[in-house]
Amino acid sequence: MKRPFLLLIIEISFFIFPSRLKSQTTNSPNQNNFEIRQSGFTSINEIGTSIPGFSDLSNYNNRNPPFIFRTINGYLINPNLSLALGIEFYNSDAFSLIPIFIDFRYTFLKSIASPLIYFDGGYSSASSKSNGSGDNYSGGSYLAVGFGLKIFLSKFIYLTADICIFNQNITNNYFHHGPYNNNFDINDYLIKIGIGF
Repeated sequence: MKRPFLLLIIEISFFIFPSRLKSQTTNSPNQNNFEIRQSGFTSINEIGTSIPGFSDLSNYNNRNPPFIFRTINGYLINPNLSLALGIEFYNSDAFSLIPIFIDFRYTFLKSIASPLIYFDGGYSSASSKSNGSGDNYSGGSYLAVGFGLKIFLSKFIYLTADICIFNQNITNNYFHHGPYNNNFDINDYLIKIGIGF
């Protein structure tokens, strides 16, 4: 139980300290001769996997790290703030899940490269309800917090890299001399890279 709190403290420190940095203005061209986009539609597409040694998945017959793909689409309110709807495909040895969530994202600096932080909240359904052992999984609430880096390649295209911790509620439905279900949470620590526009 100490590891989730330790990583959460680290993530909070990444949220606080970059906010003390001085932002650059977007009104004048930067060294790459383009301006940072001010507002409009935004889309982020990412792939990722678990950070070895930090995942709860080892407790659920997972021999291989999971594969994650997510797409987040919404509105850039201003150069710092966006609000979007996301969907993720999370595939592990034990279960595959599809979280649907609201993504609240804050970029600290109005510059070519900037730290960012995001909060996700939603619900996850199970896309594959059997792991070969006769157990059936169903999803539940989904929460995530992450921090990372955003680097613009042009006015409309940027790269992202981030680390996040998420909490997923899962119900294991099984039959053993009658129907049973076991409700539990897993915490996973993910590293992701992506491209946005």
